[in-house]
Amino acid sequence: MDEFAQWSEGVFGDAELGDVRRTSRLVLMAQRAARRPSGKISEVYDSAAERQGAYDFLESQDSGSRAIGDAMARSTARRCAEHDWVYVPLDGTSVKVWDGTSGRKNFGAIGTYTNGATGLKVNNALALSPDGVPIGMAGQVWWSRPRKRVKKQTHRNRQPIGSKETQHLLTCVDQVVKTFAEHAPKTKCWFQMDRGCDAHYVLAHLADSGHFFTVRSQSLRRMISGRRKAWVKETLSKEPVLGGFSLELPATESREARRAKITVRAKHVTLRLRDRHKTKSIDLPINVVLVQELGRRSDRVDWLLLTNQPISTLGEVLAIVEGYTQRWRIEELHKTWKTGACDVESTQLHRSERVICWATLLVAVAARIERLKRLARTSPNLSATDELTESEVEALVMLKRKRKKKNEQISTKPTIAEATLWIAELGGYTGKSSGGPPGSITIARGLERLSVAAEIVAIQKMR
Repeated sequence: MDEFAQWSEGVFGDAELGDVRRTSRLVLMAQRAARRPSGKISEVYDSAAERQGAYDFLESQDSGSRAIGDAMARSTARRCAEHDWVYVPLDGTSVKVWDGTSGRKNFGAIGTYTNGATGLKVNNALALSPDGVPIGMAGQVWWSRPRKRVKKQTHRNRQPIGSKETQHLLTCVDQVVKTFAEHAPKTKCWFQMDRGCDAHYVLAHLADSGHFFTVRSQSLRRMISGRRKAWVKETLSKEPVLGGFSLELPATESREARRAKITVRAKHVTLRLRDRHKTKSIDLPINVVLVQELGRRSDRVDWLLLTNQPISTLGEVLAIVEGYTQRWRIEELHKTWKTGACDVESTQLHRSERVICWATLLVAVAARIERLKRLARTSPNLSATDELTESEVEALVMLKRKRKKKNEQISTKPTIAEATLWIAELGGYTGKSSGGPPGSITIARGLERLSVAAEIVAIQKMR
């Protein structure tokens, strides 16, 4: 059994689809998608029989996406059980799928209602090891918005949680907590969330979960100070600076990659959380960390982090900041999944449930690609055989020797960093265009080409 088969069996092998033949089909589909990821089924499967089998499977799963997602989450939790705690960045995104003008494909609005875009909304939770390496998808919740804006009778602050999209975020948190309670009961999750999650019911929900959390605040938070209320950020800015450090900021659509000079402050406060729907207030004791970049840049780092982690020492405060930076892993995953190596937004499926099934399979593939990419950067000396089979390593060495530069020495036992670089080179990576380490697209292309050579090596061994 090759590495792709082992991976797909481990992730989806216990999916409860009502028939073992359906589960076997799912495992085979995942195996093929891992070899050749794409949003279009026609580009994943070579033979007409496999393509038709994939379409038939998806057409039969009008209510099976939850079972597929549950299997994926269980496998992740089991692999997390070896750790005392894991990071779980959780964030929402949308998958754009064109629904034509008739609206018959039952997709909802995404983005602003004026842009006319259609698709599905999703919250994803990605589990990371304590050194930031993706382990797998720990939770996923899908939903559709109405195609047209629904006018609310009351202001959104006075609406019950059940009528807000935030309910799906809480459902995703509950999924992760429940799965870990059953399959990794000794492992704590450290949820990492951005400003969109700074709501009183989210903070209260996380505080009651029994797990760790860090949420970036919207900054307009009030705290209790003696007999009066004060702004949290204003209070924190008067606290002494605990220390400074340099932070590598990755490139985004709005900024270039750079190294920022950072200062941190911290304080234990009690937030006054107002529930306008129930017309009551909740007092929540919490630790707050203020992270600010030196200088006058318009895009300078200015984070107010709310957490239940300790802040007694500078080391503990820096660990909180480091934990929040792991939230970027979920953004990298979404890029790989939606428009990168897996390109799920190119799907041509016509029903939302089928898109969800296919996209759930592909998000597991995307997490696997991100894991290999991150391992090469954080644990470069790890043996390649920890992630690849012997046949894949042998095939990779042979392919590298065929393409090696003059006087270049090729090890028969490459590290994970060497193996990932060679795989990316098979996928067209040269390092000249970006100057940075290999990305998910070239790694995915290289894995596809490696799989063919590894299969030949495995067949030769059987003779």
